[in-house]
Formats: sequence, structure tokens, C-alpha cells
Amino acid sequence: MKGIIICILALFTLGLSLVFQPWAELGFCLDPKDITTASLLGPPLHALADAYSGLKGLGLKMQAQTVDQLTEEAHENGVKPDPEWRNPVLSGDYAYVYFMSFALVAAAIAIILIGREDAEEKTVLPVKK
Repeated sequence: MKGIIICILALFTLGLSLVFQPWAELGFCLDPKDITTASLLGPPLHALADAYSGLKGLGLKMQAQTVDQLTEEAHENGVKPDPEWRNPVLSGDYAYVYFMSFALVAAAIAIILIGREDAEEKTVLPVKK
């Protein structure tokens, strides 16, 4: 049972790290022009942005939520919100941190389960009669 949980956590971590973190880092691929003009890796990044086209709806929701949270926090602290917060690349950086946190927590739980399994095996001593 532990092996199955460890495999699921490993796949979850891998999925977050290889799919969602780059997607968030690229500003949810909402505006590929922002991505391709800001880097020497323009053509490969543009191809990657095209691959994420199916996640555009989720990206719009996440960007709106991030911008709303930042604007609300700015108003609470008496700060005038910066119009640049609406830039998908900037709000994607916040989502990147969330995805990275989820991946690290899942990996840590898997490591704990692996370590616990190893510790249990080592503590069983043969009984001499």
C-alpha cells in the first residue's frame, strides 16, 4: 500500500514540476508575445506556449484570482495597486510558487514514507534461540 502511495505522490510531483510550473512561469501562456520577445529562446518557448493552449481557461481564472488577491491586499495596506499586476507573466510567478510548494510537500511526504519503511525493516532483529 505504501508503494502505491509513494508512486502516486511521485507522479503528482513530476506532473506539477514538468507541466504546471513551466506553464505558470510562462504567464499561463496567455500572451505568447510576452514570452517570445523577452528571451533568446523565443521559438522553442512559442512552441511550448502552443502546447499549453488547452489550459487557457484555467490560466485566466488563476490570473484573475491572483490579481484580485494582490489588489485586495494592497487596498488593505493603503497601497495604490500597480497596473502591471494584470500582466500574466507577473501573476504567473505567484502561481509558480504555489505549484512548487505543492510539489515539495508531496515529495517530502513520499520521502518520509520511504524513510519510515526503511527504518521499520532495519529495526527487526533476528531472534536467537
